[in-house]
Amino acid sequence: MRKIKVLAAVCGLAALLCGCDKSDPIQVSEVSLNANELSLVPGETRRLTATVSPDNAEYDAVVWSSSDNGIASVTEDGTVTAVAAGEAVITATAGEKKADCKVTVTIPVTGITLDKEELALTIGGEAVKLTATVTPEDATNKSVSWTSEDPTVATVAEDGTVTPVAAGTTKVTAEASGFKAECNVTVAVPAKKWEIGEYYDVDGVKGVVVWVSENKEHGKIVSLDETATLWSKGTTNTGAKSEDDGKANTEKVQDLNSTLEFYPAFKWCVDHGKGWYFPAISEVYLFMNAKSAIDPTLKANGGMAITDYYWSSTEGEEDETAALYAYFSNGKVSGYSDFKDDPEGDTYARAMYEF
Repeated sequence: MRKIKVLAAVCGLAALLCGCDKSDPIQVSEVSLNANELSLVPGETRRLTATVSPDNAEYDAVVWSSSDNGIASVTEDGTVTAVAAGEAVITATAGEKKADCKVTVTIPVTGITLDKEELALTIGGEAVKLTATVTPEDATNKSVSWTSEDPTVATVAEDGTVTPVAAGTTKVTAEASGFKAECNVTVAVPAKKWEIGEYYDVDGVKGVVVWVSENKEHGKIVSLDETATLWSKGTTNTGAKSEDDGKANTEKVQDLNSTLEFYPAFKWCVDHGKGWYFPAISEVYLFMNAKSAIDPTLKANGGMAITDYYWSSTEGEEDETAALYAYFSNGKVSGYSDFKDDPEGDTYARAMYEF
């Protein structure tokens, strides 16, 4: 009887122990990813791999999700696809645990250009701002860095402003994401500012300044010498009618007679050298009206003072036998016409040069 009771007790204990064999499931303790951050461009894909710990943890499956499918999407196997510029978080979930990967989608720079490839500056002159254009327009990082190959010639600021320093050449470079654009910069000594009555002696050309441009960097000079001469040998109509452009008049006459042997006044002016011409009537007025300013310079440099009568290269408007000349009358300069080949008295020619 006692043996039966012991056996029953043992059997009961065995039954109890058998019920404990069905233990609780092993929970997921951690989820990790093969990357915590991704940087992609639109259309690019990258596969994430999730590692679940412990190895024998019980869970249904790794579930993938994106915080913004409009920026980056993810498939059931963890493949991430970049959609548009921005940031999204890809999450892998297993059981009660999660792991995140930050995805940054950027639009890469494909090129850079400058609004100028050549830039001419002068010492002491104004600085010039270069403008860089980064492509594509919607690139994520459009920041531009600027450098000057030789800052002793010209410097460049963070906004692309180039400032001249000293005469010479340098190269300014704009760089964006490894792409570069260059501008060749030349810095020159500023042009001389000329004044009426000033002696001009440049590259073998000598004369006295009788007119200057607004910036005083350009002007016209008259020759130091002059000559009494005929306008022409004969009265052929030349078509030299301009009252302002002696160069044009001189070219017209040269087209008629390349050697100018029949046009002494023209020949005398042109023989001064390349660039010299016979001035038109308004150009003659320039040096006659400036007589008081230019005579001292003429005399100081071995030249001949301004006289009273000067031919111009301007032919008479209605009378082909005549040409216009200027003369002093009562302290004023006036215009008149006279026979090209037989003037009433000595009428002079003076050459002009434009610089």
